[in-house]
Amino acid sequence: LKAGEPIRFGPEGEYGVRRGDWGGLDVGKVAEIGEENLVVHDPSIADTSYAFALSRLGDQNLNHVPTGILRQVERPTYDDAARAQVEQAREARKPDLQGLLRGKDTWTVA
Repeated sequence: LKAGEPIRFGPEGEYGVRRGDWGGLDVGKVAEIGEENLVVHDPSIADTSYAFALSRLGDQNLNHVPTGILRQVERPTYDDAARAQVEQAREARKPDLQGLLRGKDTWTVA
């Protein structure tokens, strides 16, 4: 698979991948489905269903298996997102020690 190119395979590139009527991906002969109907590979699609559908195109004998970058998206890392969430919570409500000490939420420790 190469980004920006139609998905073709076979010794002469005679097979290709197109979007099926049901929304998934179908394999067929390019001569029958038409060059204009071939899916142009885009690994930057944020939706995971496209990459998942590509991963399911291999046949049982594993003679034809999609290889290459199936999905490549930029997202914040978990730790960056967690830090941002903590900072956002701190800014939304400033800490108030006196409010905690004089507040109604108390515990009895036995």
